[in-house]
Amino acid sequence: MRAFVWVLVWALGVGFGAECFENQTLYIKFVCEEDVCQNPTLNLTNKETSLTLKLDTNNADVSINEDFFYFTHKHKSYIFSPTKAIFSTTKLGEEPFFTQLQSVSCAYVDGQRFSKSWEDIGAFSYTKQSQKITQNTSQQNASIPTDSIPKDSLKPNSQSPKSPQFQGEIYTISMQEDRVIFSYTLDSDGGESTKSEAFILKPLNSTQAYITQIQDNAECGIMIEKRDAYSLKINPFQNKNACETLYAQGVLAPMYYKAQPSFECAKAQTQDEIAICQDSNLAKADREILILLESSKDRAQEYIAKRKECQSDTKCLKNVIAEFLKL
Repeated sequence: MRAFVWVLVWALGVGFGAECFENQTLYIKFVCEEDVCQNPTLNLTNKETSLTLKLDTNNADVSINEDFFYFTHKHKSYIFSPTKAIFSTTKLGEEPFFTQLQSVSCAYVDGQRFSKSWEDIGAFSYTKQSQKITQNTSQQNASIPTDSIPKDSLKPNSQSPKSPQFQGEIYTISMQEDRVIFSYTLDSDGGESTKSEAFILKPLNSTQAYITQIQDNAECGIMIEKRDAYSLKINPFQNKNACETLYAQGVLAPMYYKAQPSFECAKAQTQDEIAICQDSNLAKADREILILLESSKDRAQEYIAKRKECQSDTKCLKNVIAEFLKL
């Protein structure tokens, strides 16, 4: 339901007397709630610093000439036209130099204060993984699939001939300035191939954000939502056909996980489960063990029982995991 509300806000673009725009350096919010605008407000938010300058009749000289609004503040002149979508800022006495603006949802502009809430997005991932068939891996334990393992699963020791080896499809997210990079890597038969797509992140609040492809001809729009501290949900709602192409190419996955052991961290209750979710290395190893032991339910139950005996003792958990990885 919350997602629908944000979609409605986005679709309207302008609401409650506010219009919002952006250029390469600024988010601009223009507010005038009266039919004949006499007391306009101009909010300028620097994209790099997130600092906002609010200009109105309380701190600036304001004048209006047809479609143009003039704000004079601390020896600078700010000229803005919402109908023409152009903006200029210069020192007093200089000729104005206008830049073209792009109309955006005010939800994006208001959401910029939540940017720091999304700095951890690169920690989320998703992997479909199975055990490789090797000379040292029995046919009975080979090709055991799972659908939710972190990208940086426990790496096998290449010097040990008995170490387990895995192959799979790896979905990752990374940040480059204000860009979100979704990548897909196929690991199969000793080789890897990677595809990626870049988006612009526009926070709406601390748990929801909207992302759009940066290519001029791309129209896939996606709502991303943090369901909890461990999982990220991807929900396309603008031009789903364009988004489906990215799913078909493997660039996008429906869910991404920050830490995903053999159980769902959001539902962790016992002390051992909570301790594992708080340690990414333990989470990775726990999931790997359950892949290896999936064909032997008795051994899997034995591992879970010993794991619970450790409670929140991470040293004990590491010892139990090391014991079962040697099997």
